[in-house]
Amino acid sequence: MEHNRPDTAQSDLNDLKEQIALEYGRCLLQLQQFELMLKAALPTMKVSGFSDELVGNIERYRQFLVGKTLGHLVRARSRTFFKQGTRI
Repeated sequence: MEHNRPDTAQSDLNDLKEQIALEYGRCLLQLQQFELMLKAALPTMKVSGFSDELVGNIERYRQFLVGKTLGHLVRARSRTFFKQGTRI
C-alpha cells in the first residue's frame, strides 16, 4: 500500500498546483475588470468646466487614463475621495 503513496501525493500536489493556477488567473481577471471599471468611472466622478467643454474634458481625462496602472488609478481615486492630510 505504501508503494502507491508517492503517486497519490504527486497527484494531490498536481491538483493543488492546478487549483492555485486557476485561482490566480481568476484573481488577475478580476483585477483587470476592476481597472477597466475605474478607467470608465473616474473621468465622470469629478467634472469641471463650462457646459460646452464638459464632454471634451471627460474624454481628455479618459484618454489620459488609458495607459495608467491600477496603482495610479487607485491613487487618483483616493485623491478625489479623501482630502489631503486626512488620516484614515
